[in-house]
Amino acid sequence: MAAAFLWPLLLFGLPSMSSAKPASSNIYTGAVDIPDVIEGDIYMPPITSVSDLRARTKETPLWPGGVVHYIIDDAFDSWEKEEILSAMQQIESVSCVQFRERADEEGYIHILSKQGCFSEVGMSGLRQLVSLNFEVCATYGTIVHELLHVLGLWHEQSRADRDRYVRVVWNNVVPRFKANFMKTNRVPYLDEDYDYESIMHYFFNAFSKDPEQATLVPKNTGVELFNLGLAFKENRMTKVDIHKLNTIYHCPADKPAGHDDAHHE
Repeated sequence: MAAAFLWPLLLFGLPSMSSAKPASSNIYTGAVDIPDVIEGDIYMPPITSVSDLRARTKETPLWPGGVVHYIIDDAFDSWEKEEILSAMQQIESVSCVQFRERADEEGYIHILSKQGCFSEVGMSGLRQLVSLNFEVCATYGTIVHELLHVLGLWHEQSRADRDRYVRVVWNNVVPRFKANFMKTNRVPYLDEDYDYESIMHYFFNAFSKDPEQATLVPKNTGVELFNLGLAFKENRMTKVDIHKLNTIYHCPADKPAGHDDAHHE
């Protein structure tokens, strides 16, 4: 399992963030064009074979037994490594998922710092990249968010039924980023309540021409604009986030007992 280090970027038990390195933007605002990255942070490797194409049309592949093998690049400093390991530990604390340092496994994640912050969704079965650039976008919330992508969770507002819950203000979206608001039928948990605050939900101004203008508006009048993706901003996973993860990995029901939300401390 991941070493028990303190973590200050994204998930559970809120700490003082005074020691955190400030990223200059997040994965939804100040977005840049990164080859083969969709929705701001989902890496889709180029299709090079018929088997690759078939894989794209199937359900999201999960990690056998909920075990994710990893390598953390040596280029990260000690503080950054502690943040990453702490995020892993927090996910482990509310699920049956385990992160283990790679020995010689063929399928694993290689965590490194590239142009932005991104990961694949689910397991590819081979080496797969997870980029965490602490100078640009890697807040604590980003780390947990990307690890949950690795584990198979998609963006909440990509659900096929999302138009029942939020309205996309297309006129406010930067034209080249409109594809980031596509819906997908690969989100496997439509029996769950729509989670406006999910750590996997876009912010209200994601990919907006003007950060003050909304690109997503809740249809539920009881939900404030700033509540979209609130858990991401508050370094926590919601109860629904945790339940989704435990559902797809068939975790024992009593594992996350006592956790309504999971906070970063």
